[in-house]
Amino acid sequence: MKKVLLEAWRQAVIDEMAAVLPQFSLVSSRERGEERNLLKFAWTPRDPLTCGIALRPLDDEFDVWIGWSTNGQFPYLAAQLSPAPRGPWDFAHPAVMVPAIALSGRHGAAAWKLWEPSNEQLDDPAAFAQAFVEYAMKEFTAAEAKERVAPLVARAIEEAKAHGLPYLEKRIASLP
Repeated sequence: MKKVLLEAWRQAVIDEMAAVLPQFSLVSSRERGEERNLLKFAWTPRDPLTCGIALRPLDDEFDVWIGWSTNGQFPYLAAQLSPAPRGPWDFAHPAVMVPAIALSGRHGAAAWKLWEPSNEQLDDPAAFAQAFVEYAMKEFTAAEAKERVAPLVARAIEEAKAHGLPYLEKRIASLP
């Protein structure tokens, strides 16, 4: 992701999470093995449960992960380091982290794309190449970057709230 887009994305995520899911706090530490620029937000509604939302920038897109852990670690890495659960509803497992799309039932790509070619461009290799080169070579201003990322971030976080929050509330309700 281009630096100006990454900076706009990061600020949009922090602002939107504070506005839409204020119970989650930004986790500023990066654990060994976590990707650079991963944004993690944690909520501890009841010990020992930590609920988490992680947003991960990729090349020209980002994805959203939702999960929980009961082992004192942030769920993103904890779920990667533990044996695979039987599914997101395996509440006996110490940590689960799933892509938000798995909870939403939304069809399509799991990631939110900053650049997406039109159907006409997909059907015409020359038009696709031209559009891609134009996007790749574009020097975004900070305002253009914000305009490009903000609506995508808003939709992604709204999806996390609409589908991830009920999932996490079921996990909270399952605690003894």
